[in-house]
Amino acid sequence: MSNNPDFKSEIVRHMHGINEKINALLGGTQAMRRAGPRFLPKEEAESDEKYNRRLKMSVLYPAYEQTVAQMVGRTFAKPLIIEKVADSLKEYLANFDLKNNNIDVFCSKWFYDAMAHGVSYVVVDYPPADDNYTVADVKRLGLRPYVTHVPFNSVLGWRSETIQNIEVCTQFRYRTAVLEPDGAFGERITEQITVMTPGKVTVYRNGENGWTLHSEKELRIGGKPLDYVPVVAFTPERIGFFAGKPVLENLAELNIRHWQARSDQDYLLHFISVPLMYYSGDREVSELTSGVGTMLQLGTDEQIGYIEHSGRAAEAGWTGLDRIESDMKVAGAKLLTRTKLAMTDSQAKEEQSKEISLLRHYANLFESAIDSALDMMSKWLSSNEQSHVEISGNLETDDTVEGMNVVITLNTNDIVSRQTVFEEAKRRGVISNQADWEEEKKRLEAEQDAVNAPQMDFSDDNQPADSK
Repeated sequence: MSNNPDFKSEIVRHMHGINEKINALLGGTQAMRRAGPRFLPKEEAESDEKYNRRLKMSVLYPAYEQTVAQMVGRTFAKPLIIEKVADSLKEYLANFDLKNNNIDVFCSKWFYDAMAHGVSYVVVDYPPADDNYTVADVKRLGLRPYVTHVPFNSVLGWRSETIQNIEVCTQFRYRTAVLEPDGAFGERITEQITVMTPGKVTVYRNGENGWTLHSEKELRIGGKPLDYVPVVAFTPERIGFFAGKPVLENLAELNIRHWQARSDQDYLLHFISVPLMYYSGDREVSELTSGVGTMLQLGTDEQIGYIEHSGRAAEAGWTGLDRIESDMKVAGAKLLTRTKLAMTDSQAKEEQSKEISLLRHYANLFESAIDSALDMMSKWLSSNEQSHVEISGNLETDDTVEGMNVVITLNTNDIVSRQTVFEEAKRRGVISNQADWEEEKKRLEAEQDAVNAPQMDFSDDNQPADSK
């Protein structure tokens, strides 16, 4: 039993353990060097001095970080489609988190954290307000719902219960750091833990006497306590309630393997790049001076020269590194390859929709997470209006464009219909999944009718008789 708010739950400790390597890789070369033997083992006969020299020479190839960033960039290559967002919320999308981040910027950070670590969280909040405030008071004070991103590394734990056959969160704990003024010019950082339960937020701060209660706040909507914890978890690869695993964990392992192999290779090159001088003869030589303006006098049976490395070991090392880099590219590209996923009929309206890339699948899950956050924002406004956003980025391999060009050429040559072109564009994610051919055809016909509208005829034959 623990009454310490700083306590980490078992599942969080498990996920944080998996993510030790992820945090180091995302921290770059300096973080990997600080990890030392954790990711760069020390050889048995290697002295501390030589190991530290090798460690300082090691440089990380940031494959994991770059791949995650590329996948996020592809997902948000186009702005989110917000046509189906509740009208009452649209004015908030430009400053989604009250930190001047619009919905696209905020969601891209949320998505990045989840893709990198396996799960990421968002809290939907509302500034403290009096129950007696009128609508005019709320507008005058600028009170409105907003979202707060809770990164993976900040979460300490949660509790859940099954209510009406649905597992829901009943407690959510996370850590933050608060910057406070200290004296006239100084500042200090105070650790803070927020504990959220239905209808209540409790804040603890760490001071001289340990963790003590700092504040308590009730969460109320329409004068009634909030009956749920307003937090949304996005888990691309779910392993449990509110828990997930990194989607590119295999790539992370390969990246660490590359870090180790590259370190060995660079250290090897440090020595074999300088030839070894040798002397053969009867004299005992402890020092030898050579250079411009000097001459070496050798006897009849004496020899001096250099021994150079053949380079085969270095060549084998570079070949091994190339192979690891190739494996890393394959591991990252798997997210873009179309494959048949195990999806229900409700998840895929058509059979062909089940054959999608993993990145498209993760984007679909993320759409649902964003929708949940927006619906919670609507509830703060005492509205049941639901919202839906759509992600239409570049979520498959780059041959999508080339494939569409082929389909368009087939249509131009009267081999396939315009509807087939439309369906192919929809299937490849070029146009919205919500687009409908019958509606699109009506729009095309309306545009054509507008182009072919009768024009006024000013020829002499159509002039009135008295005007001639």
